[in-house]
Amino acid sequence: MSNTSQKPKNFEPFPSWKELIESLSEETKKLSEVKIWVKSIEYMIQGRLADFNRVTNLFCIAVSQETDLKKFIEEVAKNVSQEWLISVVLPGDPTSHLFFKTKFLRLREFKRLQFDIPREVFKVQRRQHDRYKIPQGHVMRVEFEADFNPGVVQSKKVIDISAGGIAFSTDEKEVNLYSVGQLLKNFQFTVQLKKICVPAEVRQVKVIPSDFDKTILKVGVVLLKMSEAETSLLSSYVFNENIKYFARFL
Repeated sequence: MSNTSQKPKNFEPFPSWKELIESLSEETKKLSEVKIWVKSIEYMIQGRLADFNRVTNLFCIAVSQETDLKKFIEEVAKNVSQEWLISVVLPGDPTSHLFFKTKFLRLREFKRLQFDIPREVFKVQRRQHDRYKIPQGHVMRVEFEADFNPGVVQSKKVIDISAGGIAFSTDEKEVNLYSVGQLLKNFQFTVQLKKICVPAEVRQVKVIPSDFDKTILKVGVVLLKMSEAETSLLSSYVFNENIKYFARFL
């Protein structure tokens, strides 16, 4: 069992075994969308809950015909003793999904993967645009041009990022330089070796506490004129980084 006292606030354990059984059974009827990872998040496949046996407490995930099962079996061979991470999207509640780890048992007919029932399941609350908070020891930066100093490139440290926006930090003495509705030109940053450069609009300016009893200025912006590919890239990056974060608590 994992230490729930240290889990994030949006990481809620199921209160009872009975409720867990009922939930998995119900989501199977809905053919709920599922994602499966190895814990390193280096390999992932998608599928749908296809079967749940109340007698054996085993369940199956049906994967698409395009899924390379040979690759999956290779991953199983490399991770014989490793449990797999599974995320179940809740069709009736798009703001949350089930998250747990369990063991792969066998490959069934019709491309169905059979797993043991998890002993611990969490319901993770999600926002419309999930945010990923950059952890201590990691640095991500943004650069942009602002009207308060034309022609000079500003470089700031990112606090958190989502598919639709970024919050960065700066010296609280600059509080009067930023205002809601202000446009920042050539707002650029790099995600997974790809540079994104778009205009951004300031949506929040707030002094917040920082480390060592200091305060900093947090500036939140919404990213404008993002292409579909850029939004998809950011969404994928934020989701995968959050999964790595959640995996620490399982």
